[in-house]
Formats: sequence, structure tokens, C-alpha cells
Amino acid sequence: MRKIYLLLLLLLTLDIAVMEEPWMYLLFAAEVVTCIVLFVQARLMWNGLEVGFSDKVQVMDFWRRRALDIKLDRGGKKTTRRAAVKLRMGYWQEQKKHSRKIYCGVSRIGEMKFAAKIPYCGLIKFDLEQFWINDRLMVFFAGKKLSDSMLLFVVPGKDALKIEYADAERNEDGSPEEPREGSKASVKLDLTGIQEADQRVLGNFYVLLSALVLGLLKCVSVVRVSWYDEWKQRSCCMEATGLEECRQMLMALYRMGLPDTEEAPETASILEDDSDSPDFCLDLQLRWFRNEQLIYQFSALELDTEMMRKSFTI
Repeated sequence: MRKIYLLLLLLLTLDIAVMEEPWMYLLFAAEVVTCIVLFVQARLMWNGLEVGFSDKVQVMDFWRRRALDIKLDRGGKKTTRRAAVKLRMGYWQEQKKHSRKIYCGVSRIGEMKFAAKIPYCGLIKFDLEQFWINDRLMVFFAGKKLSDSMLLFVVPGKDALKIEYADAERNEDGSPEEPREGSKASVKLDLTGIQEADQRVLGNFYVLLSALVLGLLKCVSVVRVSWYDEWKQRSCCMEATGLEECRQMLMALYRMGLPDTEEAPETASILEDDSDSPDFCLDLQLRWFRNEQLIYQFSALELDTEMMRKSFTI
């Protein structure tokens, strides 16, 4: 829009100079020189400028909006500019990624932020495709193509299912005792059809799985989660003793199907599954079994409410 206004000003000045005031040619020439200076200045802004994600891998608790940082480095020079960035983003399982052009200011410390809507838990990939920065009067944008990417692991919060073992030992006040050292529970994940499942189904599954593991950890000290990786054709297993291990297990599940181009911290914790008869089973239809008997089937539409209100004695 500012370019249009500037063009109209140039045409008006030229018209006045031709029709009535020859001295206006000097003003027209000054305006043309100013435009050239601004145009060149916008391109000189790229000198020493490096644009990319400050972290190649980020982990965040599930929420529907998130401020992400893109790092700008001008060799120590501090500056404030208006900028624009073109991103391609989407869950890695999605065939079609969404492309966005985002206008934002650049802070003096060399970072800019933008909000992204995160509808489901899972692994989101951001590809930085192009970046523009403007002159001091914000008339001309100069840009160039970039190639940088970031993986964002969106993990569930700390919600846990309300689970009690019927034969659990209790304190004098009737509350269950702390889990005994070395007590275990095993959960088998039925991931049949995961390659065709959409992100809404997977997001609900990850939320329920996290709540199930954290709920079981109130009854036992270790929860062993096993699954079959259809991409690598192998059985896998991870053990969780708390929130951090639970999230590492989820991140390992998110990575299924990704090429092994880089080492991941959670990869070292993956074990070969040697369990014969798991205590529990959870599938993509949100059905929770114990010894092949259905305990409860959760609803995708009412999942948050059911996890909060339901209690299970098993």
C-alpha cells in the first residue's frame, strides 16, 4: 500500500512539473533518488543477517496458541525493523502442509515472535521458506529464500486418570498407600491403522495414554509401555517412573515413521519388548482393556470431561 501511495505522489509531482511549475522537476528528482536509496537500503539490510529458528527442537505443553521464536543475528548489530516470514507448517503425518506469511516486528535483541494455533498433541514441523525485511520507512521489502526447519513436540499436560487398585493396601485414614518400590504395571498399545489415522484421532489417543500412565503411577512405581512399530517392523518398549519419562515415551511415539536423520534423546530409552501378557491394553478407538476385558471406552468428544470426572477401581 505504501508503494502505491509513493507512486501516486511521484505521478502527481511529475504532472505538476509538466503542466505548471518546471521547478517541481527538482522535487520529482529528489523523490526518485529517495526511492532508489530506500530500495537499496532494504537490500543492504541483509548484510550479516542470519535468519533461523533459535531451537531446532522444542517441547511444549498442549495449548491452542503458542508463541514461537525465530532468531535474527546481524553480527551484534541492534536494530528494530518490520519483517515478514513465510512458513510451511503442519503435523508430520499430514500430506498437505499449510503455508503462512506472517508480518511481525523484530525486537532489538534480534528475535521475533508469532502465535501459532495448536489444535492437537503430536509432532509439528515448521519449514522456514522465505524472509523479508524492509527499509527504515517501511516502503520496500527485500527478501530471499531460506532453508531451515524446526520440530515442535506438543505433549499433554499433567492430567491423570483417577485409578485405584481394589487390593491396594491402605493407610489408617482409608487412603491408598504409596506405591511399593519395584511394583510394575504394563500397558500394550494397539496401534493398528496408525498410518491412516488423522491427527485428531492421534491427538486424543496421546492425551488418554498420558493420563493413563500418570494415573497408574499413583498405584505402581513403574509403568512399562510397549507397542509395535509398523514402519521399522519391530516391537518397542519404554518404562516410565514419572512425568518426564512419560513425555519421552510420547515423543518416541511421535517420531515413528520419521527418517533416522538425527539422534533423539528418547531413542536411547527404547527397549525390545519382551512382555508376554500385559496388564492393560489401549487402542486408537480409546478403548481401555485389562486382561482382554473392556474397562471403559472413552468418547473423543467428551474425553476431557470423562478423564476429569471418571474414577476407576481395578
